[in-house]
Amino acid sequence: MCLLTYFLVNPFRINSLTPNRLNIQMKYRYKIHDKVYDLSEFVKIHPGGQDMFNNLPDDTNITPMVYSYHKNPKSILEMLPKYETSTVAVQYDTNFTYDNYVELKALVIKEMHEKKIPFYWSTQEIAYNIAMLSLYFGTTGYVLCNPTLPYYWLVLLSVMNTGTCNLIFHEASHYSAFKNQTLNYYTSLCLYPFATENFWKYRHNFQHHCFTNTEHDIDFACKGEEQTIRHAPYQKYTWYNSFQTIYIFLLFQFTLLYYGPFKSLVNNRQNWISLVSFLYAIGLYKTFFLFSLNGLLFTLIAQVSHIQPECVVLDNRKNEFLHNQAISSLNYRTDDIFTRFLCFGLDIQIEHHMFPNFPHSSLRKIQHVIKDYCKKKDIPYREKASFFEGIFSYMKHIHTMSLR
Repeated sequence: MCLLTYFLVNPFRINSLTPNRLNIQMKYRYKIHDKVYDLSEFVKIHPGGQDMFNNLPDDTNITPMVYSYHKNPKSILEMLPKYETSTVAVQYDTNFTYDNYVELKALVIKEMHEKKIPFYWSTQEIAYNIAMLSLYFGTTGYVLCNPTLPYYWLVLLSVMNTGTCNLIFHEASHYSAFKNQTLNYYTSLCLYPFATENFWKYRHNFQHHCFTNTEHDIDFACKGEEQTIRHAPYQKYTWYNSFQTIYIFLLFQFTLLYYGPFKSLVNNRQNWISLVSFLYAIGLYKTFFLFSLNGLLFTLIAQVSHIQPECVVLDNRKNEFLHNQAISSLNYRTDDIFTRFLCFGLDIQIEHHMFPNFPHSSLRKIQHVIKDYCKKKDIPYREKASFFEGIFSYMKHIHTMSLR
């Protein structure tokens, strides 16, 4: 949860669970395609800044990020040979092909240039987000100063947090909010709803976006271990999975409390101050209600776009990056203003997984290019009629996975 207290206490505190922050000297050594490169000198002059590298573990395959985070990936590949080094054992390895992705990206960028679609937030969007964030902070302060307010104020605050803070953090963490990467860095640092922004960029930008719904995706985890929530038929089944349709919502409610205050205590951060502040101001029951509702909204909205029966089938996957990004996610139409606001841009998840460093507002304007290309290449492109249809399909799938 984006909380004013954390921002005021220490907005520039940087701690993390990512490998480079554990008193380990980073080597900045990565595999791209079939070769390994020592980029320790390159990161110092990287046009996008060093932050992106600081959240990548050494000796991993970062090919998907090279393609998805650069307008012209081929230009990056051309300057790599001088950094080539000896081969090492690589974790998180992949051998995707990228020909279709490069072709589609060229079409998308051409469309954006011709129609003057911004690659970052427009001035109007920046003004809107500042206004909404100010309104959110004002509402937070009002709730803290008036502990007797009815519970619908906490519902309002949760909806504003989900629609405003999650959107701003999500796009800043993907380097798509501002062209100035320093602004993106500090925005994501101050507005992170759960753990540290570094941990999110490692777990989400790298593991999830590069290896969506595969064994390397930490949010999916299909390596055969026991799963609290079983997502796919090839994941191990345990006795308690038979009850997951019942306890899933309870787990979602505890997401914020676990990754916020609890993890902040374990990792020496100040997020726990936000929990203490709310406990002191509005009491135990209202604080628990607020944090639980925020956790439920965030987790459910994120899950609906990825954990569907169409998205977890191994037979649908190919050794092609674009194809896998398309089939591992689905869209749901949010034509009404409230639902689109609440889902903070995740209603166009297919486009987001293909082009994670473009803002959601711009993705909507190039959606037709992607749909046409997928149709031309016979790549599945799936949409639900509404968010509520997505929830129904998701819960039906979770129930199916609870059965032997």
